[in-house]
Amino acid sequence: MKDPHWASYTKHCSPCVSNFTYIVHLEDREEEELVLAMTGLQEVVGGVRTMNPTTGGDSEQRLEEFIGLLGCHQVRGLENRYWADLELFQYDMDNMKKWANRGKGCS
Repeated sequence: MKDPHWASYTKHCSPCVSNFTYIVHLEDREEEELVLAMTGLQEVVGGVRTMNPTTGGDSEQRLEEFIGLLGCHQVRGLENRYWADLELFQYDMDNMKKWANRGKGCS
């Protein structure tokens, strides 16, 4: 893939082939700061700034809005292409299929 923005996360990082102690899922800055403080990792990864913050609702609301703009064929294409990322980050494809097609859903 020529544009790395569209490559799957698992193509960038291959998290499943590394021996990690922990893989955490953080939704907001407060969670991130708490985990970094509890683990002492703020020295290692401190100073990271949010590049593209989400505004206007929580992540699920934004996801529902954007997925609603896609047709069923497009949602299935996303599922086929990014299935490993969707699984890794615990996205619910059943919900995404319900939201697709302006809320009309996909069968």
